[in-house]
Formats: sequence, structure tokens, C-alpha cells
Amino acid sequence: MIAESLAIPTFPSITAITSPVIPTADELQAIQRAVFQSNRSQPRPLANLMSWVLDRRNLQGAWNRVSATEGADTPGPDGQTCSHLKHRVGPWLADLAEQLYKQSYLPTGPRWVDIPKPHKPGEFRRIGVLNVRDRVVHAAIKQILEPILEPAFMPTSFGFRPGRSVAGALEAACRGLSAPAGESPAHLWAATLDVADCFPTIDHAHVNACIQEHVADSDLKHLIATIVSSGGASVGRLWWQRICGIVQGGALSPLLCNLALHPLDLAAVKLRQETQSGVAMLRYADDLLIMGRDASLVTKTIATLRGVLQKQKQKFKTESKPKPAASGVNWLGVCIQPRRLVHPGATEFGYSVPSEKIQSMIVRLIEMTQPPSDKIDAAAFNMAKWIVSVNNQLRDWRAAYLFAENAPELFRLLDDVARDRIGALLKSVSRDSWHGIRRNHLARLPRGFWTWEVPGARLSVLSSLAPHAPAFLTRRPRWWSDASNTAINHESSEAL
Repeated sequence: MIAESLAIPTFPSITAITSPVIPTADELQAIQRAVFQSNRSQPRPLANLMSWVLDRRNLQGAWNRVSATEGADTPGPDGQTCSHLKHRVGPWLADLAEQLYKQSYLPTGPRWVDIPKPHKPGEFRRIGVLNVRDRVVHAAIKQILEPILEPAFMPTSFGFRPGRSVAGALEAACRGLSAPAGESPAHLWAATLDVADCFPTIDHAHVNACIQEHVADSDLKHLIATIVSSGGASVGRLWWQRICGIVQGGALSPLLCNLALHPLDLAAVKLRQETQSGVAMLRYADDLLIMGRDASLVTKTIATLRGVLQKQKQKFKTESKPKPAASGVNWLGVCIQPRRLVHPGATEFGYSVPSEKIQSMIVRLIEMTQPPSDKIDAAAFNMAKWIVSVNNQLRDWRAAYLFAENAPELFRLLDDVARDRIGALLKSVSRDSWHGIRRNHLARLPRGFWTWEVPGARLSVLSSLAPHAPAFLTRRPRWWSDASNTAINHESSEAL
């Protein structure tokens, strides 16, 4: 029981993992809430955390998350997938828990996949595909570390965090550049920064030092250090060699990335206090937006952050010069610029998705809907999973750019491209006529919309979805049960 874990954190019975009871999402939230509440009043670093990682419900919840992802059936280096294990999950998790308890667990190096970067010939993003066992361990640790690290992160950080998104970061940027009637904007200049090869260059010694500030449990610290080192590489000469790089693609890596870049947020807050709110920084993962009262403050902030990053043995890839915000600022794939129709005397900013970004979206849809090879048997081709993958991408774009000025036009264009591509894919796989494709797969939607469907999946139509404008784009996680959503937005406003 959670109450028992709160009173005396102990290692769970290994045999309890084989229990047929499958924890629900609410039970996992309850575990995270218990971790948060039991540790919030204790001085850091925190001890007795490994018992939470080994909790049966936590491990089962980690398996549920891993097996529900789009890449659940992507094999790791050992060739296993979630489908191979789903009929013996209980004993398999019990064996994994025993390995973790006895400290005999050793992570396996990832299978590396190089993915070309769009519109950047010759540049690749290296993704590490882990074994299913390692994916579950990553997720189990993340679920326990998140309630511990999340309260320590700054409200100006938006990437890879529960309750935060691209839309929330862009809203904060527009709010920081805008001003009501009768007031001048607090920030008139802006610049963007980007950490060069962020994940591959994160220094292991720096990550482990950051972990030690929050975690005193020696078993958990050793486990995290082992996981981090399994995806690293040695750089430099023999006499100043170091190990850096964390696996991009693991569930734990984004949380460790935020932890590694947290000193940038702290330095920016200190500068804001020293300049009487003359400068502010927003960060989405490794993409930074600096806003300042004048160009000199922005330049000073860039120099300070560059120094902080150099101490962490990293550097910025791009450092745009400060420019007037009124001329437009490109950040997170959009152009932030003043709105034309506003109240007299007011300054209000919005954003739109530029044509270059839209073109990259279309290219991505085309890549995702390439017809399979002739060597693939049409009967073995799973069209439903293909459509679900496209739906996930479309909905991610909708969530990110729902409040863009040109969102309606963007969504109509993406709908047209997705329908054309899926229709062509259906025809290629089924080798049926267009008449047969429309007869078997066309679905009519309300208000004159239509789409394609197959057993088990229906292609999403973004234009048919009603606009959704929540009261707050930034919310606390569900396990942060004793804090209101209003409070976090107040914090974000104060940070700007």
C-alpha cells in the first residue's frame, strides 16, 4: 500500500510482481503523488528512493507505457519486441526486479539509427533503439525521478515536461513581448540560441553531479550512472579524455537533458533579478529565446549563458544577434510577430507557421506514407498501424500550432496531403480500383468532411476538429494534487 511505503520505504516482494492485477494509470499517478508528497518536506539529496523504483505498480506501469508506444514492436539489439513478452509479462518483470534488487542488472548498448535531418543534406540525428528490458528500466526510473525533479525546474522551461508544450512556450513568448494599452513592452529586443548536438555532448560527470544534488540513494545513483555510461562515447585525447552523450530515444534521456541544462535557467533568473526584469529567457529543451529591454542586455545574457554552457563542456550552435522583436522572431518553427488588429495603444504579438516549416511537414507526411516494397506481402501489411502513426503526427502538429494565425489554412493543407497520400497507399497495397477504394474505405464525417478508414483505424481530419482553447496552456502534473492550475500560470507570468 502507498501508506505503508510512505511510513517505511522497503523493497517489495519480488514474487508480488507476478500478481495478475494490472495497475491502472490512476494507480501510477497515485505512486507519483506519494513520492512527491513524501519527499517535498525532506532536505535534499533524498534517500530511500530505490524502493519506489522496484514497487510492483511502478514496474508494471513502466511496462504499460513502453508497450503502448508506437515503437513497442521495434526490436532492440537483442531482437526482442513487446509482442514477444506480452504473454509472460509477470514472470519477466519479477526477474527484472530481482536483477535490479541484487544489482546484477547491466544495460545493453543501444542499436544506433541515423535519421536524416530535414532540409539539412549530410546531417543526421542519431537515435538509440534500446532493448525492451532497458526501456522498461528507463521508464521506471523516470516515473520516480519526475516528481522529485519537476518541482525544482524553473517555470520558464517547457520542453519534455508534463503539462507543458510548444503551444505553452509560444504563448509565454507572445505574452513576454506584448503590453496592454498605455504601457510600453518590457522586452523590445530578442535573440535565439540552440545548443549544438545537445544529447550527444552532455557530459556524464556533469549529469552525475546534478543527480547527486537531488538523490542520496547510492543504489539509484549507481543505476543511473550505469545507464548513462551505456550510451556514451569517449572524446578527447588520452590525458583529457571524458565520456559524454546520452541516448536520444530513451524515456529517461529527456528528463536528464532538462536536469543538465537547468543551470542555464538558474543563470537567466539571476540575470533577470540583477537587471530589474530587464531580460528574460524561455527554454524549450535545447532551444532558447532571450528577450531584453535593450540589445546590450540581450548580448550580456548570451555571453553569460555561453560561459555556463562552456563549464558543462557544451556550446551553442547558433547565436543570432539581438534584433528588434517588432521585426519578427523565428523560434520553435514559427515566426513570432506583432498582430495588426489590436486595441489602440496596445502591443500584441502572435505567431504563424512559415512556408518553410509547412513544406517540411509535407515532406514528413510523404516520407511516412511511402508505399511498401513489392517484396512485402499485402496480407501482412498492417494499414491500421500505419494510419495510427500518421494520426499521431497530425495531432502533434495540431497541439503545437493550434493557436497560430494561419492554423486553419495549415490544417486544411495537411488534411489534403494526408488524404491523398493515404488514398494512394490504400490503392498501392490493395491493388484495387479507385471505385473499390472509395466503396470500401471512404468514411463520411459531419459538416461535409470525409476521410479514409480501415478496420481498427480512421485517418484524422484536423479541419473537422472543433477549436479547443483551454483556460491554461501550462498545467501542473496530476500528481501535484495540492497546487492549483492558476498558481503555475502566475509563476510563469512572474518569470517574464
